[in-house]
Amino acid sequence: MNYQVDVREVSTASLLAYQEQAYFEQLCAQCPNYAANHGCPPFDFSPRDYIGQFEFISVVRLKVDTASMLERFAVSGELVEQGRQLIGRVRYGTDQTLMAMEQAFAGARVSLPGACNVCATCARKAGLPCELGQPRYSLEALGINLAKLARELFGEEILWIKDGKLPEYFSLICGVFSVGGGLRDAIHRKLSSAGQ
Repeated sequence: MNYQVDVREVSTASLLAYQEQAYFEQLCAQCPNYAANHGCPPFDFSPRDYIGQFEFISVVRLKVDTASMLERFAVSGELVEQGRQLIGRVRYGTDQTLMAMEQAFAGARVSLPGACNVCATCARKAGLPCELGQPRYSLEALGINLAKLARELFGEEILWIKDGKLPEYFSLICGVFSVGGGLRDAIHRKLSSAGQ
């Protein structure tokens, strides 16, 4: 798969400058995962306090090139669906790699891109506790403005499917929270090799 990996390690105090919890909770409330996925709002805890239990986050941006898809599917009418499938494949590999890395780093906690999908069916739908003990919260579920974060941390905009057309690239933003920091290079190496 053709994607670039960029990782920036920042303090969680810096990350909190991008938090707009009330605004993003309103957006989340429009999603079918709202109150149906343990990784999604509403929460019975403060996202600010959750973030604050860590000192650092290695923010990961995967920039997925869609140029080859634009050439192959431009006339087929399947372009948007192919784009969604591509993002799904990249996301699945990223989730698996990050979850494995979380086990290797004491005190680390992964923030997956989008709703937590580690379990096939989230136990929250049945009113049961999380089978993981603690779900993996996306940065946006924690109220982080990813558009602003991407622009200021990585120098590029997040692009979206618009009017049935794919953007020139997709961005997946996720991260690894840690107490001691210093995970940036290991995360970059592992995700770069996973995408080969």
